[in-house]
Amino acid sequence: LAQAWFRSYLLDAAPMAGDTSLDKDVKEAVDHYVKTDAFGEANGEDPREKALEVALEALRASKVQLLDIVLHLETPLNDSSNPQGRRQATKFLAECLKDATVQKSLNFKHVLTFIHFFSSKLCDWQCVEGAVSGLTTLLLQQAPQLRTLQEDDGTPVVVAMTRALFKGVHTPSHTQQVRKTVLDLVRVLLENWKSDVETLGFDLGEGVVGVIEEERDPRNLLMAFALGRRLLEDFGNTCISEEALTTLFESLTSYFPITFTPPKDDKYGITGDDLRAGLNAALAASPRMAQFALPFLMDSSKDITVGDNDQAIHDALEALGYCLERYGPVVTREHLAEVFKTARDQVCRTTTPCPNEFAAMLRRTLAVTLGDVPAGLTPAWLSRDIDPFLQTLADDANKGEASLASGGSKRLLVAAARAHPVLLQRVWALVSPTLVPPAAGAAAGGPAAPCPHAELGFLLELVQAAEGPSKTLLAPRQLKLALASAVAALVLLDPAEGASGGCCGHDHGSGNDHGHSHGHGQVEEEELSGAKGLAIAIKLTGMLCRLVGEEASSDAFEPLRLLLLSPPAGATDLASERNVWAKRWRTEMSDASATEPHVEALLAAAVNVAQKQPGRAAQLVPGLEQRARDRSVCSSWLAEALPRVLTATAVSLAGRATTPPPPALEPDEKPAPALVPSPELAGELAEKVLAVLAGIALDELDASASTLGNLAEALEDSPGGAEAMAWAASKLAARMGLPREPSKLCRGIEAQGGSPNEARRFVVALLASLPLDESMALRNSILTAAAGGTSTSVLALVPAVLLGKGAPPADANSKPFDWSFGTKLLQVACKCTSSEGLGQNVELLALDALEALVVASPRDEVAALLKSIQESFKHVLKVGSGQSPPSAHTARGAARCWAAAAVALLRRGGFASEAGGFLKDLLLALEQKDAPVAPFVPVAFQVMMPPNFGSTSSPASAAKLPSLAVQQLSQTVLPALFSSAKAAAASAEEGRGNSAALESAVTLLCALPVEVLCTDCTEELRWCALTGLKCLGADGTNAVFAAQVLQLLVRAAKRGSPWIEDDLQSVVPPLARLCSSHPVPLVRLGCLQVLQLVITSAQGHVLPFKKLIETATRKAVEDRRREVRLVAIACLNAWHCGLTAERD
Repeated sequence: LAQAWFRSYLLDAAPMAGDTSLDKDVKEAVDHYVKTDAFGEANGEDPREKALEVALEALRASKVQLLDIVLHLETPLNDSSNPQGRRQATKFLAECLKDATVQKSLNFKHVLTFIHFFSSKLCDWQCVEGAVSGLTTLLLQQAPQLRTLQEDDGTPVVVAMTRALFKGVHTPSHTQQVRKTVLDLVRVLLENWKSDVETLGFDLGEGVVGVIEEERDPRNLLMAFALGRRLLEDFGNTCISEEALTTLFESLTSYFPITFTPPKDDKYGITGDDLRAGLNAALAASPRMAQFALPFLMDSSKDITVGDNDQAIHDALEALGYCLERYGPVVTREHLAEVFKTARDQVCRTTTPCPNEFAAMLRRTLAVTLGDVPAGLTPAWLSRDIDPFLQTLADDANKGEASLASGGSKRLLVAAARAHPVLLQRVWALVSPTLVPPAAGAAAGGPAAPCPHAELGFLLELVQAAEGPSKTLLAPRQLKLALASAVAALVLLDPAEGASGGCCGHDHGSGNDHGHSHGHGQVEEEELSGAKGLAIAIKLTGMLCRLVGEEASSDAFEPLRLLLLSPPAGATDLASERNVWAKRWRTEMSDASATEPHVEALLAAAVNVAQKQPGRAAQLVPGLEQRARDRSVCSSWLAEALPRVLTATAVSLAGRATTPPPPALEPDEKPAPALVPSPELAGELAEKVLAVLAGIALDELDASASTLGNLAEALEDSPGGAEAMAWAASKLAARMGLPREPSKLCRGIEAQGGSPNEARRFVVALLASLPLDESMALRNSILTAAAGGTSTSVLALVPAVLLGKGAPPADANSKPFDWSFGTKLLQVACKCTSSEGLGQNVELLALDALEALVVASPRDEVAALLKSIQESFKHVLKVGSGQSPPSAHTARGAARCWAAAAVALLRRGGFASEAGGFLKDLLLALEQKDAPVAPFVPVAFQVMMPPNFGSTSSPASAAKLPSLAVQQLSQTVLPALFSSAKAAAASAEEGRGNSAALESAVTLLCALPVEVLCTDCTEELRWCALTGLKCLGADGTNAVFAAQVLQLLVRAAKRGSPWIEDDLQSVVPPLARLCSSHPVPLVRLGCLQVLQLVITSAQGHVLPFKKLIETATRKAVEDRRREVRLVAIACLNAWHCGLTAERD
């Protein structure tokens, strides 16, 4: 049949002149492809690929035509006794068709012939892969011609081919690769040939379902889920019968729950979340699936169905919510009763492990149900379908802690309230009589009745649900009543007594749907301590103070103020009941830490209310002034929080002070209520607070640099407007003597030699807040002081000025400063780096300033700066004849400055050649034995790529170069370092200079990502690690190099590098020797880490070193450092467990 087709059509379409025999080389290549069954050779190459390429080259050069190959393949294509030959011949033709040159040579007869041929091969199990691949190629490349072709009975060719595919191929019986090829073909048909294949009707649905069922490979499952989704979305109404829909549902849900975990070193990147998302999308693709999917998912969410599998319940609820959102309001309302029943049964009547997920699912369901309801309207079905459920939950919630249903009902009521504003009002109406009880004697103006302490958490969550993004969803009257009830409950809390019942263990700070923190939806019986009850009451009161507005929050804010600050001296009501209550709580909190819930809640409430309401900020001013004057009597948490509270108060008052005056009133217009405090009074109070804030900052700089950090955090977090922030920042800077005396900010650095990060952070925050002219004045003042060299500590602020947020752009057309100071500042930095007696801290500050200067300077200034660096240190790179060699400190400083310039150029970008020149000079210095800077080249590389041993808090360990730049250095610089290191190792000479290349290479290798290090730099890693390990001594010199060598060994061992096991003789003895004898604890710890990894991976191969390992670990478990002892014990355990495993 194939012979007849090809002869009748191909000969007619492309007549050949002369002999159609193949060229000898092509013939051998084709035969080799057809006869070869094994993939791959010893060198990893596929012999079939070589043979295919020979044939394709001949086709591209028109040495042969496709007909020649077809005729040559006639025998294997029709040999029923040779299934391997048929399979390979079909696959060979399909591969040839993928070539663009071959595709261009095909006419419609060729296309029709190949479609018929490949369709006929679909019934041959051995030929399915090649036939499907060929059909996919033709559908993608020859679509215009195929759309015009029909069979004799008028059926489109593609339709006939699709019918043959579904009839002839039983996809589940094939290998993964073949199944993937079939799935690819079906995807092309559904995406590109929708109108054609749709004419198949129900046959299409049954065929696609047959293709995707019984799939078991994760790579194909993603495609199968996607095909099921597309089939339901695009063809569900016309091409899927009820029987096929049922089969598809059963096929999809047979994978639930998905428990797939990617294997180690997975190269496909498929995760369980990807598969779960694909399955959910398929189930949610059509509302027709709802009749099957929703009952199944609700059943799957019940513990009685899935047992204690929390992940299965979570997945079922996530899928249920997703499906309902896709199905829409109409379908969701049809299943609302069953959703309500399932949620109530599981959360209120049983101990489900996933109560939070049920609440979130209910919220999503109700949000979808009301999704098509216009704002402001209440549908008639609401009272029929939802109100009874809410009423039942409210009744259960009122049963108290003795009932299992109470806690779960509150959780579901909160979820319903979060779903829609209409439901929030319904829930509030049902529960407010309990949460906000009517005041006794309200008609006579009696006090508000307190909210029951056990209900404070429930009320808090409802109030959080009422706080919308743009407006509050509860009426002002409702909020005021709730605030009065909350304050009444707050002042009844006693530090000496636990608040009975508590708040059902809610997590009231998150503001999310989950509400309760206990795991099984039942009410906890233990009483809530007074401190926990206080935290909840404070959160509730603070939130309601914000929501009711400034006019109605004055009295309610007073208890919060009294809890935070004692009354000012001279207050007349010190003996009042409320002051006595607050004093007892302040005494209780005096020894508390800043992280305790009630302390955090109090600070957050005070700051949040004061930020929004200048009137409440004014209430805090007298107490803040008093505490600031006598900080010694402050509790530790209040002393730490004072900058934050003072800044929030000052900015809030500044906002009132900068409020523009109201416009002139019309004759018949009523004046607006007067602002309290007035703008004038607010300005006076704000200046008082800022004076106090500046005094605290300056007084404590000598003792603690963290004061500036706290002040910076307060400035960064303040939500005040730009005008208010500028006003407050300007007054604060003036009080701190800025911009006249920028050196004041560096007193903490000078006194302690500490980190400059806090001062830099404060300068950045202050510069971002100041008005533009004052910001520029402060920038110029700091840079001028640094360039003058009178105070070296001011260098610490240069990076903040030049690189901080809001710093001017570095380009030639924008010069906000007089850059004439640039060269002077550079010279000061270089001098500080290379001069003796200034200390390590000043050198680091100078290097940071140098880098910042090169990075931030305008493009046309860079050349002058680089020339200045070169002129300053050219005599150090190589000493000429007659010159005295520089001191070691000067040479070390030159190497570090040289590296700082290079790293700055690499960070800046656009100066690759200049950066390359600096790096080249460092590499040349390694080759010159008389270069004074040669021994310090490793220090230069450590400046560019600071060593990092896991300490994220150290600024010296922060990465300066992006990962891509480091990888580029591994391609350009590492080979030269590697060659120099090997040459030095081969030399008989000894000394530090000869190890400089090795140390530099190790630093560069440590900076590379682990994947790149262990994949692209395997040889360099092996040699440097083993050679470096051989060079380590027990004298403690060059500890950084020792730690980096061990870091390389740890990374290699964790990645399972085979060379470690091959070189155990070079690895184990040095490690065993140094793990107990090296004076640096980090090196001893690193040796034990490597030893543990080697023992675990090599197992029996380390038995020859048994005595050595046991002696070393016994000594190490008695190390004087606890961290080393812990790792030594883990290493000893790994050793003994490995021996036991070997004996077993």
